Amino acid sequence: MKYYNHFEDLKLHHPTVITLGKFDGLHEGHRELLETMFQIKEEKGYRALIFTFDMQPKQYISGETIPVITTNAEKRALFSELGVDYFIECPFSDELMRMSPREFVTFLVEELQVKSFVVGSDFCFGYQRAGNCDTLRDLSKEFGFDVFVKDKICHKNREISSTYIREELLAGNMKTAEKLLGYPYFIENRIVHGNHIGRKMGIPTVNMEIDAEKVIPPKGVYVSRITILDEGKEYMGISNIGNKPTIGDDYPTGVESFLFDFNGDLYGKVLRVSFLYYVRPERKFENLDALKEQIDKDIEFAKEYYENVTKMC
Repeated sequence: MKYYNHFEDLKLHHPTVITLGKFDGLHEGHRELLETMFQIKEEKGYRALIFTFDMQPKQYISGETIPVITTNAEKRALFSELGVDYFIECPFSDELMRMSPREFVTFLVEELQVKSFVVGSDFCFGYQRAGNCDTLRDLSKEFGFDVFVKDKICHKNREISSTYIREELLAGNMKTAEKLLGYPYFIENRIVHGNHIGRKMGIPTVNMEIDAEKVIPPKGVYVSRITILDEGKEYMGISNIGNKPTIGDDYPTGVESFLFDFNGDLYGKVLRVSFLYYVRPERKFENLDALKEQIDKDIEFAKEYYENVTKMC
């Protein structure tokens, strides 16, 4: 996948099929668009192009940090795994914000060689969101591209959206969030050094920081799946989101994971921790012995969970 993070002097040289949006979470609704895009790629021989911005326009205008399900780096990884040819993460700017719908489409067609648009039924674009699907269809007659509009998909009579998924994550409803996303919610980052308390208890753990803009589910223990991205290896385990209240009062919120059947050094490697099931909230224990006793119970619960899931598959 070729990645671009600029707008000026950007020019592609192969016919493309494009889909555009924020793609926060890259959920099942987004994947409807991608499925159509890949079908057109296969039929026409076009290159698959994703166009998004490096931040939400609302955030650019207000300066307010908007929590996201997937960070920009996580989105790039997901799109690369799916087989996208071009991923444009364009810095949002005054110049882009003021482009009329026609100017924006002209850029896409002339500079990015767009021959087909795949968009959702609520797609809006251009200055003050003046353009919509009807605008795109009108412009297609002049520029000669195809337009494919996909309806929203629903779960329990509600449209699947990033807002819906955020609500479920904040409530700790990990299985519902997984249903809406099409994959388990995850946090991806590089391993950092911890305090080695887990190793002293005979339960060696690895620690990750959480990006500031990331939506964080309730603090506590989760059944998890940990992927070592550098190696493509997966391990079952348990993970805690929290501040280690038993250890001290000044720890930032992070992710601490114990990988089952793993023995090795992971420092400096990038992990993807997928959260499968919310086991219990984080709490402060009287001492490390009490904490270890509870962690042993959490490990036993997680192993039974995996065993039951395996039997159902």
